[in-house]
Amino acid sequence: MRQINSKQVKAFYKVMQKRYGFNVVEKAGSKEMKFIGWVLDAFGIMNKSKFMKKFSTTIGDTVYVPFKIGSGNRNQLIGQIMTCIHESVHVKQYHRHRARFMANYVFNKTMRTHYEIDAYRTNMEMYYYFKKKVLSPARLAGLLSNYGVDKDDIKVATKHLKIASKVVKYGAVFTSNSKYAIKWWSRKDKK
Repeated sequence: MRQINSKQVKAFYKVMQKRYGFNVVEKAGSKEMKFIGWVLDAFGIMNKSKFMKKFSTTIGDTVYVPFKIGSGNRNQLIGQIMTCIHESVHVKQYHRHRARFMANYVFNKTMRTHYEIDAYRTNMEMYYYFKKKVLSPARLAGLLSNYGVDKDDIKVATKHLKIASKVVKYGAVFTSNSKYAIKWWSRKDKK
């Protein structure tokens, strides 16, 4: 079993921030996130408390996380690692397409689904790297119900993630963000 500790997770976040060009802010201390949470709650999209405590949010090159980096037990630390890589995919998408990414993510449910599918692949790859188990494609795709997508988009996401799961279970890694992260963590394993 790979050893993971607080210091490593903090170092990993710094490496990923430098590589992919993003900043991390704790959601609880962000006035912007509190306002967005209030708006989502007021429009019946998502409960403010759930938004603030359960979901990471990336806007441009800033990642807002609902936890203190490096705190928690092994499973929570693995979750933080997966969050870092997942959100780094969104930062990369933003850097590649800028305003078009932002507009598509906010206003186009189908594009939002595809952006999340790309990021969820990293969750699958990293979870397998650390746990040697494959995350449920249906469970991951089901999380999209929190993102205002419809059932057809969730079905599409499930199909894409089922295909990904078939190769992940053999240890294959396709996303460049996961490849970079695994290379970094593999170096740590050898020390």
